[in-house]
Amino acid sequence: MYRYIVLVIMLLITPYYSFANNDTLYFEEDGRIWLYAGVTKIGEKTYVPENQDPENWGEAIILHHINAGNIPLEVYYESFMGILNEKSGNIFQSKIVDQQDDYLIFEWWIDPIEKGAQHGLIKVSKTPLGLQFFRYTTKNVEEMDATKEIWANILRDHDFSVVPKKVNVDVDFSLDGRDWDLAESSSTNQEFLLKGQNLDQWTEKFSIDVFPLRGESPFAFYYKMIQDLEDQTGKNVETKVLQSGMDHIIFEWKIDDVGDPQWSYYKMTVLDSKLASGMKYSSKFEETDEHAKDVWEEIMRKARASISYDYLLEGDAKNTVSYEQQKF
Repeated sequence: MYRYIVLVIMLLITPYYSFANNDTLYFEEDGRIWLYAGVTKIGEKTYVPENQDPENWGEAIILHHINAGNIPLEVYYESFMGILNEKSGNIFQSKIVDQQDDYLIFEWWIDPIEKGAQHGLIKVSKTPLGLQFFRYTTKNVEEMDATKEIWANILRDHDFSVVPKKVNVDVDFSLDGRDWDLAESSSTNQEFLLKGQNLDQWTEKFSIDVFPLRGESPFAFYYKMIQDLEDQTGKNVETKVLQSGMDHIIFEWKIDDVGDPQWSYYKMTVLDSKLASGMKYSSKFEETDEHAKDVWEEIMRKARASISYDYLLEGDAKNTVSYEQQKF
């Protein structure tokens, strides 16, 4: 029974490798082992030296990325520091250490130095999936002058790959008031039916798919999907867009005299530059009451899809980790 669900779809579109519990980093220039310390709410993967407590660390390495567009690196850097100082009362200082076509390294610190102050270096790189961040931060600010060049070289010489891990989908079936069961599942698809129904005989169905994105916008995806439906059925498709944004679109359609399904709601969400998700509610009833339509429109509006990633370090300093390929 699924009243409120959090769905997790493992991606096999792109090979996915998970980090085992012994996930560590090692850089020859630094000479220490760094242990995996966890992931923040915004997906930042954090490491601390093996002799330090993740809850009370003195140094940290942080790997992260965002699905940004074609933002010039210097513009991003200036905007980032501007927002940081606006929120903090202008306590941060910074300067660019190295700038190339595909990456920028900058240093930041707090001035004046206060208790609990931090000092760090951040490498921002352009990738096909947006901007990625390789950060070194220390609370031992008095030691930074002696180690700054070492860490600048580590950041300069190493990158990491952003690997899609899983798609998380939140759907609140409790708004519908009935029990839904998972009927079928694969690496990129899940289908739900009303309790007691099966895939051969069903009246209503909810499905979730993950598929490659080929650069189209949500509206372009919508137009193509409706055109494909009309080409496949030879019928005019009644359709209406219910909600749209930069990263999603919700629409409904109805086709008469072609068998089932008769009526559907669909939500397409752009997950990143290469992947999208589709959520579809289908009904075989020729006439669906307005209350049911209102309920499913609300379910679709509230439904959320997002993608989680793992980060694989490249260069001479590899992750000392055993990899296990995951399946859904």
